[in-house]
Amino acid sequence: LIITVLSLTVSLYSCDNDGNGDGGNGDGSSQGSGNDGSQDSGGGSSDGTYTPDPDFVQPPFGNTVGKTAFSKALTLVDGSGTVSVSELRGKAVVINFWGTWCGPCKSELPDFNELATEYKDDVVFLVIHSVNGSANAKSYIDTHFEGSKMVFAFDEVGTAYTDKYYGLLDSDISSAFYPRTLVLDRNGVITYTVDGAIPKETLRAEILSALE
Repeated sequence: LIITVLSLTVSLYSCDNDGNGDGGNGDGSSQGSGNDGSQDSGGGSSDGTYTPDPDFVQPPFGNTVGKTAFSKALTLVDGSGTVSVSELRGKAVVINFWGTWCGPCKSELPDFNELATEYKDDVVFLVIHSVNGSANAKSYIDTHFEGSKMVFAFDEVGTAYTDKYYGLLDSDISSAFYPRTLVLDRNGVITYTVDGAIPKETLRAEILSALE
């Protein structure tokens, strides 16, 4: 199958979906667009205590900044159950799409892990492994991230060699960059997206912005 590549820069920053080096845009903009209204909008945090501002109007679903992120039940890598974005309302959420076959993905995860510990009371790091190479995910996580505060899950549909990438995003994106990161505020609204590796301090700044 032919894999469409959106842009070519240096392999340091991102991989395409078959593990070859490829450049992301790295400018905080989203590459995809979603279709609205088909997903669970959620209603609060996992403990049922979060209530949004009464004047807050939930934006439509989508994959770009200012839209409500899609929510689907994703299987946890450790086999303990599922997790969905809507369950995490009340905390900021960092969503990261990665794969064990992607060098830049693995290089940035230690930074994510440190930030997940630092902001464990206010931010959930939802780290989603592509279906491609998923058989290797658990052993890699057990070896390198035992006891991590990050939440590791598998994507909802095939994310390699298909015409639909990032199953969680329910999108028509026809090309995939790994890593890909989204930051959501406490209401599940996307505040930042980036294709390619993100510097630790840039991510920290985006987290703090989402928490405002």
